[in-house]
Amino acid sequence: MLLLEHRGKFVDTKKLSLDKLVLERFVEEGIKSENTDLARASSRAKKILSRMEQVFENRDQLLTSQGLIRLYYWMVRTMGGKKELRDFLLAFERERKHNRRIAKESPDHADQQLLSFDILNRSPDDQASYVKRFEILGARYAEFVGARSGTSPKSEPQTTRA
Repeated sequence: MLLLEHRGKFVDTKKLSLDKLVLERFVEEGIKSENTDLARASSRAKKILSRMEQVFENRDQLLTSQGLIRLYYWMVRTMGGKKELRDFLLAFERERKHNRRIAKESPDHADQQLLSFDILNRSPDDQASYVKRFEILGARYAEFVGARSGTSPKSEPQTTRA
């Protein structure tokens, strides 16, 4: 989370990428910036993690997949830590599970966007996978909120709000 905060965007979090990044650049950047940028990123990450406590529960079923935790972090970072976010994530996971059953029985009737999400979720630490999965989550969250409020979504989610 600290790395995502420090960069202000999704980055590869694969082991090889992290080893290279942490050893070569992240540490150097922290030293060069006299830790002020790193301290700010750390402070933001702590605030967002605190907001996540409002969305998630102890031993939460939503947190059983490690590949989704950073996406949820980014959702809380951009969308806030509201109860409706938890309601959305629970509904989204139910839809994914149901869609997988539909895809087995009748692939033509399955939601292709949810299938794409599942395929992307097989490479959870890949930067492109993060971005695309977040786009899907963000668009579906906007629809969810719009349906609840009786309005349609006005814009795509922003990815850089702290």
